[in-house]
Amino acid sequence: LDFGDGADDCVNVTGAKYVLFDDLTIKGSFGRHVFNVRDSSYVRFRHCDISRWGRVGKPRFDMKGRLFDPAKEAKGYGINFDGAITLFRGAVGTVVERCFVHDPNCRANSWFYSHPAGPEAVMLNKPDHSTVIRYCDFVGSDVHRFNDAVESWGNFHEDGGFNRDADVYGNFMIYCNDDCIELDGGQRNVRCFGNRFEAALCGVSIQGCMMS
Repeated sequence: LDFGDGADDCVNVTGAKYVLFDDLTIKGSFGRHVFNVRDSSYVRFRHCDISRWGRVGKPRFDMKGRLFDPAKEAKGYGINFDGAITLFRGAVGTVVERCFVHDPNCRANSWFYSHPAGPEAVMLNKPDHSTVIRYCDFVGSDVHRFNDAVESWGNFHEDGGFNRDADVYGNFMIYCNDDCIELDGGQRNVRCFGNRFEAALCGVSIQGCMMS
């Protein structure tokens, strides 16, 4: 599937149960995400190759070096949270396994200027519980680096990040200007083991873990 130069997200999964996306090769679009999953149960991504997604920006060195859409006024944080697979509140039991997510359109700014902002392979926006990410390769490039390979929203919220009951294992994540993975926020019964992290400022971020 090649979504060309469209500005919209590619696939919205809402109110679904028991859906399998298997063995897909997807070239994304200039939308923020390839897959949006919200209010859905037991959605599985398996053997998917996802590349070329997210908005394209130009660096503004007067705006902390971050990248902004040249057609819009430069304000706020810049281009950020452009996840190939994004899990929102209401997502239960999502599995991402044996997927190759690589080469986003945009890139993250360097820490030389400010905290990086840019694309992610997986973005977690407070899924409910039971998320699994296993045996995946999340690879930016030395030019088009991720902000984080796996980023979470709500670093200091009790339901932030993976929230609760999650497993992350057997993955390879590389070329991130900030973290390979954020385990921030709630993090009740969240396990991260047997992964390989390279070429990032920090392999694993664990700030603000709230729940025991």
